[in-house]
Amino acid sequence: MPGNRFNAFQDYGVGIGLRIPHYDHIFAHRPAVDWFEIISENYMVDGGRPLRMLDRIMESYKRCFNTAFYVLRLSPGSETVSICDA
Repeated sequence: MPGNRFNAFQDYGVGIGLRIPHYDHIFAHRPAVDWFEIISENYMVDGGRPLRMLDRIMESYKRCFNTAFYVLRLSPGSETVSICDA
């Protein structure tokens, strides 16, 4: 079913960008959101606070946890990827 009468897009609900300043509010108030947008690079590590917070939020919203992954440094078609490109 279309999201609304003006387009044929699916209604994916309302989401927010998961950022460090939001952690405390999310744990204290557990806002009613349908999904979180995360910057993938922030969680591509072994351990650390961001990954622990993401795990806690996933556990808190386990009934239906959806994410939208946002990649900052993607270079499709490139032979090399540098995080130092100016």
